[in-house]
Amino acid sequence: LRFGLVADAEAVELMSSFHYLRSPREHGVYYGLRSRSGKVVAFCACSASDEPVVQELLAAKGHSAAETSIVSRVFAFDQAPRNSLSFMLARVLTAERSRGMAALATYVNPNLGFSGSSYLASGWRLLGQQVGTTYRYLDHRYTTDRVLASKFGPADDDTYQRLLGSRFAVSALPLMPLLIFGSDA
Repeated sequence: LRFGLVADAEAVELMSSFHYLRSPREHGVYYGLRSRSGKVVAFCACSASDEPVVQELLAAKGHSAAETSIVSRVFAFDQAPRNSLSFMLARVLTAERSRGMAALATYVNPNLGFSGSSYLASGWRLLGQQVGTTYRYLDHRYTTDRVLASKFGPADDDTYQRLLGSRFAVSALPLMPLLIFGSDA
């Protein structure tokens, strides 16, 4: 496998088509592992550190938002060799270090069965949790807070409910907190 950058247009297509959120994080740096034929078998997007909980955890370790990245999208296709994600994540750390990043962080969602084992295998560690996990739906499809804010402006759930009526819903069942993993690049 070859590790390297993935062009913006290809990255947006990969995130829109194959990542479980179907919500591209644009304006990032995109990495991939490619097979000999050139097909991406594993993908990683690094974005600006704009999550307050993550910024607080990294600041406690002496890192400013300007010198940190969020690993915002990661996935591997079924045909990717075993351990491809941890192999790629270790290389992402090196690549981000060369871009001047001192630390990286990411969210792992245990509600979907993710455990963070690929991060642990590549030298990351659990930094904390973000409680209050809520899923939001627009027109009966899962959507991210970032997408809602871009389409309708930043607001709380009550405001979205008043604005969108039955088009908007939130999860009713209690969800486990998101896990936050980090690594010094």
